[in-house]
Amino acid sequence: MRTHQKYRIDNDLFNISGALRGVDDGYFIQYDKYSGHFEVHNSRQGKETYCLMLPYKTLDRRAVSYVLRSRAERSDAYLAEIERENQRLEAERAYKVKQAAFAQLRI
Repeated sequence: MRTHQKYRIDNDLFNISGALRGVDDGYFIQYDKYSGHFEVHNSRQGKETYCLMLPYKTLDRRAVSYVLRSRAERSDAYLAEIERENQRLEAERAYKVKQAAFAQLRI
């Protein structure tokens, strides 16, 4: 059985770890070698430091934007953003279904 090897990243090319510490001094980044993903942790959370997994394979400024969007203080705004996107996707799906139905009627 493989164990997850995780490496803490305190210095990186674009200083993403430093930028995250600027948002919250408890933040730190770990790289999970097994999954190939970067994780954001917060040492001020106690024993369970895990916050989130970054959806990017590279560590760049998108990570800071992603963390800022997902912070608890923004949860209401973030949920509203998700709801708007879900509504947009539903409208797009309904439009495609309608177009397919009209295409079938023309035959």
